[in-house]
Amino acid sequence: MNKLIIILLPFLTWPVLSQQVLIKGTIHHAFDGTIYLHSMETNEGVQKMKKIDSCLLSPDGNFDLKLEPKGVKSVFLFDGSDGLNLVVMPGDQLTIETDKRFFDETLVIKGLGADRNTALHQLELIKEAIHNKIIQSQYNPDTLHIFSEYEQELTSYEEIRDSYLKRFPELKSCVNEANVQLEAEKAMHQDFIRLKHLMNTRIVGLTNQQAPELSGMNIKGDPVKLSDFKGKITVIDFWATWCGPCRAEFPQLEEFQMLYGKEVNFISVGAFCSPEEWLAVAKDSKIPNQIYIDKPHEKQLEAYGITYIPRYIILDPNHRIISANAPLPSSNVLQKVLD
Repeated sequence: MNKLIIILLPFLTWPVLSQQVLIKGTIHHAFDGTIYLHSMETNEGVQKMKKIDSCLLSPDGNFDLKLEPKGVKSVFLFDGSDGLNLVVMPGDQLTIETDKRFFDETLVIKGLGADRNTALHQLELIKEAIHNKIIQSQYNPDTLHIFSEYEQELTSYEEIRDSYLKRFPELKSCVNEANVQLEAEKAMHQDFIRLKHLMNTRIVGLTNQQAPELSGMNIKGDPVKLSDFKGKITVIDFWATWCGPCRAEFPQLEEFQMLYGKEVNFISVGAFCSPEEWLAVAKDSKIPNQIYIDKPHEKQLEAYGITYIPRYIILDPNHRIISANAPLPSSNVLQKVLD
């Protein structure tokens, strides 16, 4: 009887073990902390992130996670700042290695299920590259060329996606979600292109015109007008506190203030945010000429065609518009204009 139990035991335990998915690996140069494994669960039409497993990273950055999916399952590996989408199946044994400093660029996936998840990650990197080009294209004057290039890249992405789906049909639901996102971005991009062409037509018409007046307050709360700064070449920066690209330009603009501040007026015009938020940022700026335009007076900005930010405008000493859509400080082109 004992022998019979010993013979049967492997067959009894194998189906249980086969359901388990093991995910282990190493994150080099990781901060001490916890690594999590989550899934997105839908309950009554509401999606929520659900924790599956977690573990503390070892001093060497090692981790070891487990789950027991009943079938194909999408999960998210997260270390607190970087994340990795995975599609796992019962029996997968994944080993993941990456460097925290260059997470995507150094990522290597090995083991059972590695080919499927490497393909998924490659598709996500392509999608991210397309998304980044959409963002960058917003500042490119040749919008028609960018849009044509965008369409070609979408077609290439779809060809690669379809080839991967033939090899890994279990990626279908995950890839379909990515397709919905790309289609939404495509629609937004098309709308932006149309709007930008309309605005470019309007902006071109502003060149050589007298700059419309702008009235607001300075950081002391005193009234201030754009016309107060006549007599020098003037560079106007339109921004908002919530605009990441706007604030990314601040260091270069402040450097220009140091280089050209005696010959050029740099005026920072904040809008589309609360006075408290604006003041918290503006008071620490090295640009001395600050104008805040509150919500009731934002209509003034329509005369400049301000429908997107950051936006830079250059005026001559008499405040005629030299450039109604000047280059960003970080482009290195604005410095050539000022020189």
